[in-house]
Amino acid sequence: MSKNLNSILILSGTGTGKTWMAGAILRRFADIDYANGRTMSHIPYLYVTRASIVVQTERVLERDFSLGLESLSVINIEQLRAQAGRFWLRREQVVVGGEEEEKWTWKKNIQPAVIVWDECQALKNPGSQQHQIACALNEMGRLYQPKQIFVSATPFTKVSEAKCFAVSTHKSLKFICGKRSGFDENAILTNETWPQYAKVIAGEGAPEDYNEAAVERLMDDLSEYVVRVKGVRPQFEADNKVQMIDFQSREEREYYEKAWERYLEEKAKLEAKSLAGIPTGMALLVQFLKFRMAAEYIRHKYLVNRMMEIVEGGKAAVCALSFKPTIIQMILEFERKGVTRDQISIIWGGGQTQLTEKQKAKSKIMSLTDKQLQTQGTTREELLEALALEDVEEREILDLPEHLRLGMQSFEERQKEIDKFQSGKTLYCIYTLKAGGVGLSLHHTDEVFPAEKRCRRKESGYVVEEDIPLIPTRPREVLVTPTWSPIELVQGVGRAPRLTSLSVTKQWLVFYKGTIEGRVADIAGKGLRCLSKIVKHKEPWSNMVVGGRTEDIEKYKETLPDDLEGDGLVEQEGEE
Repeated sequence: MSKNLNSILILSGTGTGKTWMAGAILRRFADIDYANGRTMSHIPYLYVTRASIVVQTERVLERDFSLGLESLSVINIEQLRAQAGRFWLRREQVVVGGEEEEKWTWKKNIQPAVIVWDECQALKNPGSQQHQIACALNEMGRLYQPKQIFVSATPFTKVSEAKCFAVSTHKSLKFICGKRSGFDENAILTNETWPQYAKVIAGEGAPEDYNEAAVERLMDDLSEYVVRVKGVRPQFEADNKVQMIDFQSREEREYYEKAWERYLEEKAKLEAKSLAGIPTGMALLVQFLKFRMAAEYIRHKYLVNRMMEIVEGGKAAVCALSFKPTIIQMILEFERKGVTRDQISIIWGGGQTQLTEKQKAKSKIMSLTDKQLQTQGTTREELLEALALEDVEEREILDLPEHLRLGMQSFEERQKEIDKFQSGKTLYCIYTLKAGGVGLSLHHTDEVFPAEKRCRRKESGYVVEEDIPLIPTRPREVLVTPTWSPIELVQGVGRAPRLTSLSVTKQWLVFYKGTIEGRVADIAGKGLRCLSKIVKHKEPWSNMVVGGRTEDIEKYKETLPDDLEGDGLVEQEGEE
């Protein structure tokens, strides 16, 4: 921030050491005593990250940068909007336009002098509390405004999702994209001027659309505030491909097709209600979520067989899923084939620090008024049904034994599962895209062993290839089930291929041939193309999805909910 900028965005690929980059910047601020005279707080530097990596981040910052608890606080983003956040934040209910709304205000004089928003894609959804908290920080005024460091490999895919970072720059609006704007000569980017600015950047489209040209204009206009980390390349890259598979049996095809038919039937009923003037958008997303769960669930035999083939071929097998019921059925299938639960690492949660997201969401649903439900086009029963969907599916599988009741996974349980796989004690690993999206490393590495048993390093930092066969852990091969969120996809497939991987990581995105799943590739492809305009250089994930729409799925396009390009019900605040 040598130009005295208000904020910066550090763009760097998954697994490239963004924590160390942010730590180096914080160390520099501490060395020049930047906080002196800017805050009266005993915690001048605040590092906000995900719950699953708070302890890991604290260790890195203290060990490598001597940034201890006496000057720095590392908290998870859930704590910021809960009890721990009350030190910095004031929360109140206000009435706007006759409706009660929640308002967040940062307390002056004890605000952080510098705040790091790690994995800042968590701020992208306008309806989330963390988004509102970050927006409130941008309203403090120049005298109290802290420096902000946004860090992510996948910060946003649409203009609308960039609000927190863009507004934090408080850039002059005299010119936009090099052209004189219609704003007042002294206008700057604020929460109030953001809607008009976003509209100008979006051009003929809407800020909420996937629009490659729009995000490219945005990044060009904010280029002064963006640090693109280039030249950080692993010794061994990821090899990402799409695999179109056939149904393994007639029963599988029938199960899949019946699930799709049920969705179409419910969709027809909801459309009839819509024609009668009854809003049904949310209910339609609920029904499509049910179909997605069934579509993933039915491929469990294929995934198990492929993972066993991978292990028999001398590698360690990894599988990324969206839903817990699929995990449960896969474990049961593994056990039928002689692979026990102890031989499989399962990562489905990020650890519970307070109420779970489902508990908080249920409380929020119960507090909605009839008018609010009508405005959202749904009923309380439909929202609760969507919230409890996984639990319902789990109960329908069978009366589960204790070791398959996947409740809340603590930090300790999560780390134990990771350590088993990283040390080679288990050769199978299954994780959910939500739980594994951030702060999870499942790569082929020697870092878990004592220094004397690791590979020798060259001057470049790369390992001596001759030493790799001496490492007892195996190369990884990864299977990924379809997800509709491009950010979730990129984060999810960045867990096994890391900067210090000791081998090429093969990853397969698995689709059923001739089904609606081809549309997943199209939607994810739109988001990934927008991400490529933000990152500005080729990333390993760029060939993960197929381009365009195939004839196989052309006929299905009109059958989908309109809002699937958003994250819908699937994305929740925080971690599951």
